[in-house]
Amino acid sequence: MKIKKYVKVAFLLIILVIIIILNIKVILFMDKIADEEVDKRDNYEKTVNIKGISGQNIDNYTGHREYYSPILLESSSEIKGYGDNNYSADNLLDGNRSSAWIAGRKKDNEEDYIYVEFEEKVSLSGVEFLNGYCKSPEIYKKNSRVGRIEIELDEKYRIAAELKDEYRKYQSISFGKDIEVKCVKIIIKDIVKGAQQDKPALSELHFYKLEE
Repeated sequence: MKIKKYVKVAFLLIILVIIIILNIKVILFMDKIADEEVDKRDNYEKTVNIKGISGQNIDNYTGHREYYSPILLESSSEIKGYGDNNYSADNLLDGNRSSAWIAGRKKDNEEDYIYVEFEEKVSLSGVEFLNGYCKSPEIYKKNSRVGRIEIELDEKYRIAAELKDEYRKYQSISFGKDIEVKCVKIIIKDIVKGAQQDKPALSELHFYKLEE
C-alpha cells in the first residue's frame, strides 16, 4: 500500500512540475511578444516625417548628379503584357522613355509600391521620376499617372510628395538634405486617372545625390 501511495505522490509531483514548466513557457512567450510590440512602437516613434520638395524639371537642370543603381527592384504588382510589350518594374531602370511599369492591383483599398535595395548604404539627395506611360501623348492620356506618393527610407524617414502630371518631363523629389539609405519604398497614395486605364504607370525612376 505504501508503494502505491508513493507512486501516486510521485505522479502528482510530475504533473505539477509539467504545469509549472508550461506556465513559465507561456509567460516567456508573452514577454517576447510584448517586447516586440515595444520595439515596433519605438521604431515607429523614431520615424522622421519629411515633406518632399518638388524640384525643377530635370531636362532644364545643369548641375551635376551622381546616380546609384539598386541591386534589387520589386513592385507590388504589374499588369500582364502582350506580344513584345511588358510592364514590369524592370522598365523603370532601362533608360527608355517609351517603356513603363504599370501596376496591376485590382482592389481599390490596396496601395501599389516600388521597393528597391542597394548593395550597401548610399547617400541620396532625392529621387527622379518620369510620370505616366510616355510612349506617346495618346498612350500617356489613356493610362493613369501617379499623383501623391510617400517615400520610405529604411523605414526611418517618410517623405510625402506629389508628382506633376507632365508628359515626358523628368521631375525630382528632393529630401532637402542627404540621407544615408539602403532600402527605398515608394508608395502610391493617389493617382490621376487616365481616359481608359485606372492602373498607375511610371516610365523611369532614378536615385541621385547632388554634387557640390
